Amino acid sequence: MAKRLVPSEEALKFAVDSQLLGELGEKLVTKNYVALSELVKNAYDADATRVIMRFTNTRLGGPVDNTGEIQITDNGCGMSFEQVQAAWMRIATTHKVDKPISEKFGRPRTGNKGIGRFACQRLSRHLTLRATARVGAHQFQTTVVNFDWTTFVPGTDLTEIPCQYETTFSSTGKPGVTLTLRDLREDWLEQEFNMLRRQIVMLTVQEGARRKGFEEDPGFEIKLDAPEFPGGVGILIDQLMNAGWGMLRGQVDHDGSASLSLEAKVIGTKSFVLTEQYDRLRGIHFEIAFVPGDKKYFRNTKALTKNVAQTLRQFGGVRLYMEGFRVYPYGDPGDDWLGIDRDVARRKGTVDDKVLQGLAIALKLDASRVLLLYPRHQSLIGRVHISTSKESPFVVKMDREGLVENDAYRRLVEFLRISLDWMTLWYAVFLRRFSRERRRQVEQKFLDSTGEKIGDPTKVLHSALDVLVDRATTESKAGHKQADTTVVRQAREVIEARVDEAQAELALLRAVASTGPLVFAFAHEVKGTIGTLDTNAGSIESISRSVKGGLRTQLHELASSLREASHRFGQITRLFGVFSTAQTLSKKRIPVCKALRLVVEGFGFVLDEFKMSVDLKSIDEATKTRLMTEAEFLSIAVNLLSNAIKASIASQGKQIRIEALRNGDLKLRFLDRGVGLSKNRWEDVFEPLNADPEDRIYKQLSVKVGDTELATLGRGTGLGLSIVRGIVESHRGSVKFVKPPSNWKACIEVTLP
Repeated sequence: MAKRLVPSEEALKFAVDSQLLGELGEKLVTKNYVALSELVKNAYDADATRVIMRFTNTRLGGPVDNTGEIQITDNGCGMSFEQVQAAWMRIATTHKVDKPISEKFGRPRTGNKGIGRFACQRLSRHLTLRATARVGAHQFQTTVVNFDWTTFVPGTDLTEIPCQYETTFSSTGKPGVTLTLRDLREDWLEQEFNMLRRQIVMLTVQEGARRKGFEEDPGFEIKLDAPEFPGGVGILIDQLMNAGWGMLRGQVDHDGSASLSLEAKVIGTKSFVLTEQYDRLRGIHFEIAFVPGDKKYFRNTKALTKNVAQTLRQFGGVRLYMEGFRVYPYGDPGDDWLGIDRDVARRKGTVDDKVLQGLAIALKLDASRVLLLYPRHQSLIGRVHISTSKESPFVVKMDREGLVENDAYRRLVEFLRISLDWMTLWYAVFLRRFSRERRRQVEQKFLDSTGEKIGDPTKVLHSALDVLVDRATTESKAGHKQADTTVVRQAREVIEARVDEAQAELALLRAVASTGPLVFAFAHEVKGTIGTLDTNAGSIESISRSVKGGLRTQLHELASSLREASHRFGQITRLFGVFSTAQTLSKKRIPVCKALRLVVEGFGFVLDEFKMSVDLKSIDEATKTRLMTEAEFLSIAVNLLSNAIKASIASQGKQIRIEALRNGDLKLRFLDRGVGLSKNRWEDVFEPLNADPEDRIYKQLSVKVGDTELATLGRGTGLGLSIVRGIVESHRGSVKFVKPPSNWKACIEVTLP
């Protein structure tokens, strides 16, 4: 049969059935959260800096007439009508293959295969696309297209189904795209919503970049507006930063005073006012999130993806901003501008700051090793904001890459590092508390499995060892390895948890061991000074005998002054001697009145100076404590009495009373007529470094007390009550402020079983 060539206009052509959209949607987009994350990626590819996701009546179990709506709005470059027609309306376009880098910021495009439009068909029955783009110097074009996916029925040619649209022009407008998905095909589960957050978490960490040949990328912010889901409202980057272990914030006020706050898992909220002034850093503030490598330490795992470690390696770091704009290269991968990774690499563990050293001891940490827990730079997500006002001491380099490393810059680094040091101390406390709680939980599970009721923690450990030994013996006799049962696994966990907790407590022993020699050395030097003062006083008195008149009187006065100084130093030495002679671990029943009298005598120099008295008359001489070390009891008395003295001096109070009552438990009460303390602050002062929350003591003390007396009393580090509570609670007791009797301003009560 002869062949006939058919003209091209009559040749066979492919037709596309509308069922293709459904088929591709089902095959390429299997989950709701995957579908929606693709739409967010499209906004990122369009050089958007912000996208808002609104969920309305979408959660499973919502209103009965729930049709559901999801709206995604971005501020990207948008699309003109021609772009909608050529790109959005064309299946399997090669646009992202031909242009893999975005035009404005040079972002590597993340979307692929045109999944965005399939995602819309997968999620809802109706879609409205609204796109605005700049098409001229002062002209914007807005195109609105309505898609009714129910009309795309199998058997219908895809190219023959009309989609209604309209396009308008205006001299004003804002580029971007809004996708409104109505009449959702499925309600959303909370688990799906959390998975969506995890899918797009990496995009939110990108807080700015500078790519050669493109405009500076300010970053990509995703805002959630989904009040029907827990944590569904807010900026996703903020949620991510709050998902880790803790959030550290700091600021320098207009007067140069610096303050910090920390919100962290288990630890709760802590605050700290730095003793040093930072006058050159006025107006600076920062927020730094610590995201450790172990997810069990996170406050919220729902906001984090499985590849969070990979994300942090690429995008973690503390970035610097001036008036909202990034200063490069601070915070870029590999940039260790704070010297954190350098110190971590060389295993720097010692706390240098004296106040933080005191805090470490109060928190029962080893100040020589605690900074070994320092987070790496990539485990931090942070923003530091500095000002560019005329008075700003910060100077940008000529090449615009970084700041001149002048004194202000060095002070900034110093401020941030001491802030992170403080946070690391609390992280160490968290690890200790976390390991203790984990130990309690695994021990309880073990006891529940074995049916035992053991109160002594040591016996629990022995019981766990017995289980493992019995299992090993059984296996040995049987000649083969038996399956690991639940109780054996739990026994192993008990031992592991106990070891973890023991390592944490080892820090306390190191700290205590280091303080004894220091106190002894100091007391020895003071005794030498006393001897010198007495010798010099005697020499001056001897010389005075050979002179007459006014000079002789002056020499006598000088000698008397030296002897008075010797007397005061002697009183201070006796106070230190209280502890240097009590550094024994032996426990005994301590006579309360005798011990308190020794402490009062140690403070004699300041009591005499301000004509104050301490009343011990109501205490029975026979009253004794239960078994405890002498150093522990004296530490309680010294700290509480010194606080009462300082409060009294500040308000010119003249009397302090100490009571001791034995009614089963021993109750000690320290009463003073000082400045008092508001009831809502009674617990605050037990936090380390929270010495004077109402700012009513130390300003007045600095005027009324000399340097020698104030140095001995303490300048308000706020460690005393924390130390007292630690000692008392170790003996299963309690310490708290209670309502004082009439005519008294404050009363703190210690209960010792």
